[in-house]
Amino acid sequence: MNDKSKDSLASGILRGVDSAKKAGEAHVDKFARAESKLSDNFGRNDTPGSSDTPVLSVIKPVAKKVHPPREVVVRDTFSFPLEDYAIIEQQQNHALLLARSVSRSEIVRLGLKLVAELPDEKFVAALDKVPKVKTGRPR
Repeated sequence: MNDKSKDSLASGILRGVDSAKKAGEAHVDKFARAESKLSDNFGRNDTPGSSDTPVLSVIKPVAKKVHPPREVVVRDTFSFPLEDYAIIEQQQNHALLLARSVSRSEIVRLGLKLVAELPDEKFVAALDKVPKVKTGRPR
């Protein structure tokens, strides 16, 4: 390599280093300027006519939806005489006439709640009116 090419190579490298320094300084200056602007305005109210006192923003935690605990339901089977089953159907139709749709289960549970409110004498009298049914599955 001759001296002329060495000089041009060295000057090119130096120019690259100088331009890299300038670019680096500009790069640092951009960050320094941005940081200074952020630190100047951080926590301050920028609305016109307001004081320069810091404004603390309160972050409210997001409330989780609280689901009520599910009611435990027991599945069971019962044997009804055909007449009692017809009474349940009649009461369902009665509820429909009153613009209410109810299931057989709701009719039976309604009856249980009403019986639970009876005084002892009326409860025993009602029990005497209910015929005994043979338990178990029909064969």
